[in-house]
Amino acid sequence: MSKSEILVTVLLDGCKFEYSKYFRFNKYGRSLRLISKIAEPIGFEGIPPALWSGAYPEDSDIFTIFGFKINSPLRNLSFLHRISQSFKKRTPRRLRFLHKIIDQVVIKLCLKLLVPTQMCRGYERSNNILIDITNFLNPKRGYASLFDIPHYFLKYFWFYEDKIPISRDYLRPNLFEMLRKEKKNYVYMQNPVFNFSTRNRARIKQIYRKVEGLKGGRCDFACLSIATLDELGHIFGPDNRILEDTAKRIDEVLFNIWGILIKSYEKVTMIAHGDHGMVKVNKHVNLWAKLNQLQAKMEKDFIVFLNSSMAQFWFFNESSKVEISELLGSLECGRILTERDYEKYKMRFKDNKYGDLFWLADPGTLIYPNFFGWYIPVRGMHGYVPECEDNMGLLAVITNRDIKFKNNQNFNMVDIFPTICEIMNLPVPLGAGESMIAR
Repeated sequence: MSKSEILVTVLLDGCKFEYSKYFRFNKYGRSLRLISKIAEPIGFEGIPPALWSGAYPEDSDIFTIFGFKINSPLRNLSFLHRISQSFKKRTPRRLRFLHKIIDQVVIKLCLKLLVPTQMCRGYERSNNILIDITNFLNPKRGYASLFDIPHYFLKYFWFYEDKIPISRDYLRPNLFEMLRKEKKNYVYMQNPVFNFSTRNRARIKQIYRKVEGLKGGRCDFACLSIATLDELGHIFGPDNRILEDTAKRIDEVLFNIWGILIKSYEKVTMIAHGDHGMVKVNKHVNLWAKLNQLQAKMEKDFIVFLNSSMAQFWFFNESSKVEISELLGSLECGRILTERDYEKYKMRFKDNKYGDLFWLADPGTLIYPNFFGWYIPVRGMHGYVPECEDNMGLLAVITNRDIKFKNNQNFNMVDIFPTICEIMNLPVPLGAGESMIAR
């Protein structure tokens, strides 16, 4: 690509395909080349590896936020987490905003200071110690909290996705490594460095200021993310009118981003995509209570991690595995994943750090309480089987380049990476998804 060309990706967190009816894509005229559904990888942390390396969970070895680790360094935070959980449990509903202060500030800072660590996530080290210290303490970077994991469980779990894609030791090959090698300029404006919102005019102006910084023909690639739909979808559910209004506002923001770039670059390609959809929660299952009624005992016989739509189990003896398998098999709101599922969803891991057994809830069923929400149930959730229609994200490609795309109605997240490589004349690594460009 010459200096007069730019490719921009905009990740629309939680933008389900159904919301395409709120976007006025006809405004782009002939530049609109593709509208389709896109499926996320199974799990909760596989999207960045899929996007930037075209890798499925078994290839990236990144699956869920937390995995099993005996005597995890997180045990150093057990005392603080116990205090915060006690406070959250006793907080009146009108003061629930204090939970975010605890999670986003207090816990985050202590994670940085007390855990020896992979916690310096979100920036590359510089030669300026003041910049490094500022980045190290910046609350927008790194993991936000320990969520609602029981404090006595912290010693068993650890973060296994601890680097952002622009770090030098991220998965290889990856897009940013290839861009550096080809001496192409890029700007990374995604989580955890930035996570933009459209909740008000001030936040929207922040997006435009960052995009304005790309003007002048100095950038080859840029990526940013807008988180508003995911946040509101969890709180209000995907069918609430506020989601329609938000999608229309994001539609306007995308068009304005396009307008800013088209004035500065001869050729512009914008790939706007959801990372997943959002499913309306219509049922709760209290696995925690059911597990506590068994003869098998937590910590002595097994350990469990309760994600919102998936439960991961580690067994210390065969009898606990049999008893828990019987319990899970009796539930009509989900199923135990099988070897066929492991192959289908490409989650054949080399070890058991992510679990000995996985139970996946049916679409619309929320495991509640869970380790991401013990006190307040959400009304929308994702992370179900990738083929679930409501779990599908929206994909749109807008470009004034002469590129033809396949007529597929469904793509996978891993297909974005090879598509970017082809557009930017970069070599496509073997096995890294399938390009969306028609040959």
